[in-house]
Amino acid sequence: MLYPFFGFEFSGTAVFGAIAAYVLLSLFAIVFIPRRAVRAPITKRRPSLDAQAKLIELRSKVRQSVLQVVGGVTAVFAFIVTLQQIRQNEDTFKGKKADLFSKSITSLFDEKSHLNSRAGAMYLLSYVARSDPSYHRTVFDTLAGHIILMSSKACRSQTVTDSKTYQREPQIQLALRIIGERNPDHDPTGKRFNLENSCLVDVDLRDEVNVVKGLRKARLSDSHLLRSDFTNADLSGAELRRIKASDYMNKEQWTVAIGFEVNRGVDGDRRGAIDYATDQQRRQFITMFTGANLAGADFQDAELAGADFRESELQGAIFLHANIARASFVKAKNIEPDQMMKACVGQPGMDEQEFEAQQPYFSAAFLKQLGGKRIPRCKAEDDHSPD
Repeated sequence: MLYPFFGFEFSGTAVFGAIAAYVLLSLFAIVFIPRRAVRAPITKRRPSLDAQAKLIELRSKVRQSVLQVVGGVTAVFAFIVTLQQIRQNEDTFKGKKADLFSKSITSLFDEKSHLNSRAGAMYLLSYVARSDPSYHRTVFDTLAGHIILMSSKACRSQTVTDSKTYQREPQIQLALRIIGERNPDHDPTGKRFNLENSCLVDVDLRDEVNVVKGLRKARLSDSHLLRSDFTNADLSGAELRRIKASDYMNKEQWTVAIGFEVNRGVDGDRRGAIDYATDQQRRQFITMFTGANLAGADFQDAELAGADFRESELQGAIFLHANIARASFVKAKNIEPDQMMKACVGQPGMDEQEFEAQQPYFSAAFLKQLGGKRIPRCKAEDDHSPD
């Protein structure tokens, strides 16, 4: 058997011979060096007891020094061997991770793989990324690509506007959850993950604060987010342009009356105060951003009618031409009138009563900041209409 040592390989016989030689040399040094270094005086008379005691003491001191040198050399050698062993273990571990990565990728994209096999492959990939940051970008780019691949089937094979019959794609849910729970600080590139045109209908990422933070700066534009739940998620800096997340897009079950039941008015706003929907009923129609970190998020031209932004962080968020009809911004943090006035509600030609009813839900304090202004009507080219 050959033993590797800093790029060289030695046979077992050579290793054993080297150890035996070192032991013999050490014994020789311990026994003979003190005698050679401290010699007995040459005299015809027998040395006195005091002279013999001094001789023994001097040789003992030399022997102790030799022992320290031998022990130090042994310690250094043991340290070198330990480093070599650690390096070998790291190389073995890296090889195993590379093998796990390869097998997981194959299983994930093999059309013949069962759901359990693909789920296992996703978890193995996330383990590889956590254990070695050099795999971070590759692993999560792969999972994002898998979501996009599955999305092309998920939103075509079912009627996404029917909340009662639509079946969420479990692979998309799992892959998005794993991406969401990654640590973005471990990404050596810091680039945006591409999830554009994804079918994220009915996905549920709600969790405690600071758990789902892997979607920072993610590219989610043109995706379907009907009935999705991003409660407490970190979507700061994310691109969410033209996303489809309006309540009226659930055409099979949605009615105008439901549109006024999913969110409740406060501070004297009586809309929705009667027959207010339960939390479970609300989730059948609206997209939830409750408590989410949306600082710097870009919702330009997005469909957000009825969406729930309560208690979310909105500093620097962009709502240019976004439809925010009946959306709730109650207790939203760091919103400014200029942000909201760049959005729109409803459609051209609606009467004043309907236009008033389509206004978003704000707290009384923010309504004072608006100074009596109303969010403007959506223009014809915005094509925001609940029909």
